[in-house]
Amino acid sequence: MLQPTSLSRTVFLVLLFLALQIRSEAQQFLLASQEGKSELTLLGTGAVVKFQYRGYSGQFQEFKGRITAITADTIFMESLKLRHPEKFQIAVVDILGFRGYSNARSISKSLLELGLAGGNLALYYGVIAPAAIGTGPAILISVGTGVASYFLIKALFPEKVKNTIGNGWSFKVIERK
Repeated sequence: MLQPTSLSRTVFLVLLFLALQIRSEAQQFLLASQEGKSELTLLGTGAVVKFQYRGYSGQFQEFKGRITAITADTIFMESLKLRHPEKFQIAVVDILGFRGYSNARSISKSLLELGLAGGNLALYYGVIAPAAIGTGPAILISVGTGVASYFLIKALFPEKVKNTIGNGWSFKVIERK
């Protein structure tokens, strides 16, 4: 009969063995490299990426999401929607380009959006509302600053896929332990 300490030691050893077994399994990554340059990008599970790929009838398509799994010939992804995210898969041979997104980029973009929204409110309530101008010009100034803010965000944080096969990038799946 097993003693309580012996049982807990056995359970601990089994869990430790399973944890080490899971950790030692090889993970697959998408290696993106640019011809003639030493620049390499390693995309793994959890990375947020926008891929440009060749669709079923040969047209260019794009999908932005988080990589959920990588196999030898397919990238499995999930969209960034909070409710009902789409699941998607792209064949590695169909990838034409990519753009990676870091956490710092997402945080910076969100902070800039909040700052610009706060700045627009401060402009309206601090400058425009107390001034003796009519409603029409006040609305035009507010809309103008909103549109300028939108284009500033688009200029500072472009969404266009920049690393493409046309620029010498190639893609292959590698295995790392």
